[in-house]
Amino acid sequence: MLLYTHILLCIKGNFNKKINIYPLWIAHYGVSTPDNNGIWDNWIGFQYSESGSVRGIPGKVDLDEFTSGILLKDNDSFNEKSININNKIL
Repeated sequence: MLLYTHILLCIKGNFNKKINIYPLWIAHYGVSTPDNNGIWDNWIGFQYSESGSVRGIPGKVDLDEFTSGILLKDNDSFNEKSININNKIL
């Protein structure tokens, strides 16, 4: 499980710091690396454009960069965690 969000939602305070137990896939356009968001120290996914192009695919596509943290290791199993923030289970 991971959390995908835009940098502005982090900066505007939409998340409690307790959510940082989940790896981050962050959207931040027009930069070579995402800015500090105040919650996560690192990211496993970075969407740097929503208007890319790929030959053979009509229309605009998202462009992303990922670290090796996005991959499951052989001994990893899916273990869903839940966290209660402001009476909402995430």
